[in-house]
Amino acid sequence: MIEGQSLQTIGDVRGTNRSTIMRDLRVLDEVGAEYQRLMAEQLWTRREFTVTEFAEQICATPETVRFMTNENLVKAHKRRGRLYIPVAELERVKGKTS
Repeated sequence: MIEGQSLQTIGDVRGTNRSTIMRDLRVLDEVGAEYQRLMAEQLWTRREFTVTEFAEQICATPETVRFMTNENLVKAHKRRGRLYIPVAELERVKGKTS
């Protein structure tokens, strides 16, 4: 466990210097950020879609999806001026068309 330990103590245990540890920590941060970015692109990890993403998934136009949300055929919520549609709505809509 390295939490709460100084870089000097960690370096002594690993037999490396402080700059090597700092480099390794930066690499870990970069790998973690890339992992988060990749996971966000995976459909099975998504919690919501933009109108354009939803439209692509159901082979429709964004205008059609906006119409569907305006008519309450698809549930959506607005955040920072953009519409977001929960993944559950995609599953529900696809279930109706299968």
